[in-house]
Amino acid sequence: MDNPHRDLGRLLNRARRAAAFSAAAYDSFEEQALALQIALQAAGDPRGPHMAAPVRKALEAYAALPHSTGNDDPPRDALYTMQRSVLAQHKQPPCIVENILRQGEVAIMAGAPKGKKTWLALDLALACLYGGSWLGQFLCHGCRVLYVDMECHPGTVEFRLHSLHQHHRWSKHTFPDDRFHLAALRTQGTYRDYVNAIEQLTNTIWDVEADIVIVDTISAFLPLKDENANAEVNHAMGGIMAAASQTEAGLFVIHHTPKGGNGRDVTDAAAGAGAFTRRPDTVISVTTETLPPPTETGGDETTNHYIDFRFRSHAPLDRHRIDWLDVGGGKPMHVIPQAVHDPRLYQAKAKKAKK
Repeated sequence: MDNPHRDLGRLLNRARRAAAFSAAAYDSFEEQALALQIALQAAGDPRGPHMAAPVRKALEAYAALPHSTGNDDPPRDALYTMQRSVLAQHKQPPCIVENILRQGEVAIMAGAPKGKKTWLALDLALACLYGGSWLGQFLCHGCRVLYVDMECHPGTVEFRLHSLHQHHRWSKHTFPDDRFHLAALRTQGTYRDYVNAIEQLTNTIWDVEADIVIVDTISAFLPLKDENANAEVNHAMGGIMAAASQTEAGLFVIHHTPKGGNGRDVTDAAAGAGAFTRRPDTVISVTTETLPPPTETGGDETTNHYIDFRFRSHAPLDRHRIDWLDVGGGKPMHVIPQAVHDPRLYQAKAKKAKK
């Protein structure tokens, strides 16, 4: 998903980060570009010697951006405004996952512990890598994926991803290692604070040129002092949304539900403060429901998994039921959503199967 504006943003980000390595002030764009080249070479990036001209142009373009006051440094209490003619040129950003997530948006998926959220997220990662459908319904456009895992060992993530890939229709294709980046941070400890965590996430998105970022889970990634403190969570989620907007990547974050949260509304499904689900553009809730055995035929009770959606700007969707296709060993594989069945239909099918 090439975008010249994102290329400019990446160059500017690299320039700002290179400037932060030195306390010296730069008198010209050439000096800033030189500092960037040195930083890239020190990091082993072979593109360093060839980026002087593009970086200088990027810095010049950044300096030429208009401000609402006409001054080089607008006052801190002034909002950046646009003329109506400029605003009219803005269009809805393109979708990464149709009807679920656009570029620069944030989606959160909440579910109970051990509720197969990670399998759903890995399935989404594969669909985005190859440009297929997620859950058998939502078209994903082929793009680069950054997967940030905070709960599993790297070997576990690799095993699950390999299992999914082997049983997908993409199994005949070589896995696109150049477009998939894994950050397995279970053993890396936590960041100093959530501001530092979001800053490193933003820089990583720029570096790997990711189009969609999956964070599993957001509560483990953000070192919050109290996830029930709405003011703190609101500030942290605002930083997550700013990171998505700045990088023009879609952020898909995973969160837990509280104990006994199956009866909650979708917008209250996440554990902790309400800002976890109030700020994102898309809220997805994964719940379970145990159905009693049919009264006429008897048998065992059945546990179904359901998925609900709430959107800020996408078209509404009804509840779906997830059917899991299992592989040997009981490992859940692909999921296909279906319309929720009336219990009477369920009993009729069970009765027919007993005959």
